[in-house]
Amino acid sequence: MEDEKKTGQELSKQSSAERAREKRKASVEEAARKQAEKEARRAAKKANESKAHKRARILLPICIILLALLIFFGWFFGFPNRAFTAVKVADGSKVNVAEYEYYYRSLYNYYSNMSQQYESYYGSYYGTGAGAMVTGFDHTKTPANQKFTAPAGSDLSVDKSYGKEPTWADYFEQTSIETAQKYTATYNLAKKAGYKMSKAEKRELSDFIEDLRQTAADNNYSLDAYLRTNYGRGMTEGLLKKIYEKQTVAGDFLKDKQKEYADKVSEDDITAEYKANPQDYTKVSLRYFSFSPELTADDKTKDEEITKANQKLKAKADAMLEKATADNFSSLAVENAAEDYKSYYEDNDTYTTMADASYETISGSVSKKAADWAYSADTKVGDKKVFAVKADTGLKSYFVLLKTKMASKDNTYPVSIRQILYMVSDDAEATEGSESTTHTDAEAKKLAQDTLSEWKNSSPTDAHFAELATAKTEDTGSAENGGLYENVTPTSSYVPEFLDWCFEAGRKVGDTGIIKTDYGYHIMYMKEIAKEPVWKSTIREQLSTKAYTDYENSITKADSLAEASGHWTKRVRSRVEKFAERVIANMNASNSTAGADSMLSAENIVSDGSAEEEAAAAE
Repeated sequence: MEDEKKTGQELSKQSSAERAREKRKASVEEAARKQAEKEARRAAKKANESKAHKRARILLPICIILLALLIFFGWFFGFPNRAFTAVKVADGSKVNVAEYEYYYRSLYNYYSNMSQQYESYYGSYYGTGAGAMVTGFDHTKTPANQKFTAPAGSDLSVDKSYGKEPTWADYFEQTSIETAQKYTATYNLAKKAGYKMSKAEKRELSDFIEDLRQTAADNNYSLDAYLRTNYGRGMTEGLLKKIYEKQTVAGDFLKDKQKEYADKVSEDDITAEYKANPQDYTKVSLRYFSFSPELTADDKTKDEEITKANQKLKAKADAMLEKATADNFSSLAVENAAEDYKSYYEDNDTYTTMADASYETISGSVSKKAADWAYSADTKVGDKKVFAVKADTGLKSYFVLLKTKMASKDNTYPVSIRQILYMVSDDAEATEGSESTTHTDAEAKKLAQDTLSEWKNSSPTDAHFAELATAKTEDTGSAENGGLYENVTPTSSYVPEFLDWCFEAGRKVGDTGIIKTDYGYHIMYMKEIAKEPVWKSTIREQLSTKAYTDYENSITKADSLAEASGHWTKRVRSRVEKFAERVIANMNASNSTAGADSMLSAENIVSDGSAEEEAAAAE
């Protein structure tokens, strides 16, 4: 019984296993059937698919690839920079990113080049950093990596919105936005007034473009590639022409506005302004000498030491004041000067002379109290006084002033002259073969006489004199503008012989002559004599400038300032930073191989055209 029972259980188990296997087999077969049906439907659908669908299925990936390439090349050649807006102008017009970047890069190029030039000129005298000292901009650093420092004597500033310590990149951004708005708004006003480029201006534009094209060719670039490299991804020949036209037409419009406001200033306006601010339009003459502290003070210097040093210095100033007269002032200056500076006062009387000094000059050189005293009607010629100027350390400087001429209007009539210079050397033969052009005294004199005769015997006009000056003068400072010097006054910083000829009694327009100076022989030609004396023309200029400035500010008034795109201004700033890095790197490489005389111009920096560099510039 037990064996039979056991055998029944085993049969029962075997039957269960077989049933499971059969079930799995059936499931697999069902899945295979469904897959076969699915493949059959897919094959039938494919067989029935239209030719258009087949082409679409093939072309879609190709279109996607082509679209990607189109976007890449569009970006590469700067289409977005010409399509997107960087600055919205108050009058509703827009400035695209490429034009905004042009203004930004132009500012960088200008300051970088200027800084390099001053470094080249004055580096040997003042050492490394002379360029930054003069211009405020360090060409060895990128704009964002240096604090903004306004050049000496300028009124440049950066808006408070840029923080307490703005950078040069902040200044470039602010100025580029203002420039974009100014030129665009003014150009629109000029167009409404009927202004267009003249034929001469169109020729200048054409010449300008051809010069750029030649420069690009010299660097193995097409013009557009050269422009993209130097002025941004979106710059093209066409856009550059539009910017040039905008600036030219706007400039002509504003120039006429300046003349219009100058013509509006009446005699009554001039009289009223003079009565209100006489010190601004008169000048006095003084003799002066300064006593500088002999003690160097710091935080550890005792007050008693500073007081004693001040008292000692004041005693010297008072002693000089007691003796001083107009006749002995120079000898007293030599007597009181430090040993290292005595020779300066012995050789040059101007070190103690303030001739025709303005109120502003005296105030800046000494103090406001000194200027008030000098300009006071109660202060007579021969009056003298000591003025103290206190430094932050507590130490004082003392100035001895003696009045030699009462405040008066400058009734001089400014002149404009042309000149042709033939330089004279003490050893002209030694200079043969050198770059400089010099002659013996006799040679230079004969050249001057022959040239003046040539002018008189051919076409004795201002235009012909200008042509001769450009071709013949050895004065490099005036050759390019036909030997012209404008707004010359008796106090201008020219040699005495030059000024004596200009302001000789009876001098009239068209007069010519030959004078001899330390430089050589000058052929002089009187081009123009002003119609108003200096004091009156100064007032006219002041009043017209204020009126014109008010008008100019009304175009770009503060309550309707341009709206700038934060995204694009940041992108442009980043691109110019990278551009500046390449300029600096190339400059350093050039200096290391060619020496300090090889100064590299940012205008002429071009990339090697590599895809990597171009792509980096695009970002």
